[in-house]
Amino acid sequence: MTIEQRTFIPLTDIVGIEFECGHCQSRHLIPLKRFDRILYECPNCHEQFISITPIERTLTRSDESILRAFIKALDDMQLLKVKIRLELSEGTK
Repeated sequence: MTIEQRTFIPLTDIVGIEFECGHCQSRHLIPLKRFDRILYECPNCHEQFISITPIERTLTRSDESILRAFIKALDDMQLLKVKIRLELSEGTK
């Protein structure tokens, strides 16, 4: 017998976006309802979080435009009649 455990998160359960600095590991949480501006740098060490221009030749959009589109999509999906859930990897629990 095989037992499989999978973890899903409904998009309606996403209430905030957390930024974690790759340099100092400090974290900053912004509730989606109050997400009115982009956090471009770490409030602690001022390391850059978000680029306003594509930083690699393979990217056609900036970090900023990708993040804004993601936040807008999350907001728009709250109105859908279908329930969408994201599956989390095993190491994320």
